[in-house]
Amino acid sequence: MTLTLKSCCACYSPLYSGHCLSEVKQLVWTEIARRRPRFIFTCAPCTWYSTLNTMWNIPHMETIDIQRKKAEADDLFDFSMEVCQHQIDVGRLFGHEHPRLACSWDKASCRRVSQAQSVGLAHFDQCMFGLKSPMGFPMKKSTTLMSNSNIMIADFNGVICDHSHTHLQIQGT
Repeated sequence: MTLTLKSCCACYSPLYSGHCLSEVKQLVWTEIARRRPRFIFTCAPCTWYSTLNTMWNIPHMETIDIQRKKAEADDLFDFSMEVCQHQIDVGRLFGHEHPRLACSWDKASCRRVSQAQSVGLAHFDQCMFGLKSPMGFPMKKSTTLMSNSNIMIADFNGVICDHSHTHLQIQGT
């Protein structure tokens, strides 16, 4: 059984549960210890690592809000890297995805995980796997996948848009 960090991220939102991140972390570690999943996929929200967010949203925000939201994003992202490192340490598998140009790939926690001997990166465009807008238009979303699963890396790496379709531009949040 797979325990995805993404589903736990939804629990973190005050709109869903009211739990603080430290409580959610404990719940995740408890579930990982109980279930001992062979594979965990993490995908912490990418909004605060996006070049689009930096260009469009941050200039219109108060400094205190930026600092608070960035600190929350960093805490959640670093936690996702702790989970990935745990999987490596216990000989189990993980996958982690973020947009290819997200600055999260330069974070120290991510570099540590990516430099583990068994870890590889795959670059791909999500339109080639069927990503579409709510209106049904293909969306390119260039993405990087980090994993210690050779099969996963091989299946995704280099699957780049073949330009057989027109994309809808991703607007970000």
